[in-house]
Amino acid sequence: MSSEHHSGSLIDNASRSKDDQSGDSATGQSPAIELRGLSKKYGDLDAVRQLELSIRSGEFFTLLGPSGCGKSTTLRMVAGLEAPTEGQVYLEGKDVTATAPERRSTSTVFQDYALFPHLTVLGNVLFPLRMKRLPRSEGLDKANKILQLVGLAGLEDRRPEQLSGGQRQRVALARSLVWRPRALLLDEPLAALDFQLRREMQDMLKELQSEVGITFMLVTHDQTEAFSLSDRIGVMNDGRLEQVGTPHELYYQPRTLFVATFLGNINLIRGQVESSDNDRVVARCGPLRVAGRSVSGSIPPGTDVTIGIRPESIRQNAAHTAAINTATCRVLSTTFLGSQEVTLLEIAPGIHWRCYEERGRTTSNIKGGRTMTATWDAEDALIFTDSDDKKKLPL
Repeated sequence: MSSEHHSGSLIDNASRSKDDQSGDSATGQSPAIELRGLSKKYGDLDAVRQLELSIRSGEFFTLLGPSGCGKSTTLRMVAGLEAPTEGQVYLEGKDVTATAPERRSTSTVFQDYALFPHLTVLGNVLFPLRMKRLPRSEGLDKANKILQLVGLAGLEDRRPEQLSGGQRQRVALARSLVWRPRALLLDEPLAALDFQLRREMQDMLKELQSEVGITFMLVTHDQTEAFSLSDRIGVMNDGRLEQVGTPHELYYQPRTLFVATFLGNINLIRGQVESSDNDRVVARCGPLRVAGRSVSGSIPPGTDVTIGIRPESIRQNAAHTAAINTATCRVLSTTFLGSQEVTLLEIAPGIHWRCYEERGRTTSNIKGGRTMTATWDAEDALIFTDSDDKKKLPL
């Protein structure tokens, strides 16, 4: 490690303006993390398949996906804890594929904290600085600054067993950040915390990343966590990257049915294309005709498709009589969730959709068993061909 890593303020040396880091191609700056054709096999199992990914410097990037999709394996290859079967890992333009973990400018935080039980909070945070033979006075200064930053000032003399789960996780974060890595890798660090504490830690993580200004790479299966923290998200499935984008792009412009169904709730129905004009498509879905937008351009008539409509895009409108994007429904149930009400609708025999509506203090007059009309805009109906995704629904 060069001498610049052993001097100066944690914040002053690590932080840079997000505006200066927003586009590596525009500034000529190398990506903080770049994966080129990265693959990992365990015997006959393809855990990660030909990953191509570029993470910008100073970005909060999240790998999101279900258990077993390869996201943690990918993070471990970035950290150097797993060797790829194929491909390369680059950190700030340097190929580190064969570089030992301790020689990479990354630090990793795991779900289980991995604190030293015999050391105090301060001792745990000082440990990596002692391993780098930093003078004690300089190490104490850095440790106290990072403990202040993560909200642990005053707890320096406590041992891990005297701390709450959230406090122990803050110690793990402080220990990983105190030596100023170029990138912090987070492997589901909040998974063991209860709901309220997890929300508080999410807020703290976002503020911390903004304050220190380094690259954060998070792995999680929790879409709410990913949405609330990330500048961009990469959705993984079966060892592959399905799509990379901002939370808004992924939610409203999913390119595969997997992404659409994994992120939030979505109502689905199968149909066949009647007509298509570029990405504007009309499909017949049993008793319904649906106009929507194709995720993959023009689709030939007769093609089997799946249509997805978000619950919040459906309007309850008993006076609407249009012959397209309209369904006469039977109300099965309503559920009050504070400011939101969820209505379960049967739009066709055996096909149930959800409708979300914001509620004030007024009481809904929609009761189970009542017939009503549901409508939606063509812009909100996403149309997927079977080739867009492996996941198919029965006709």
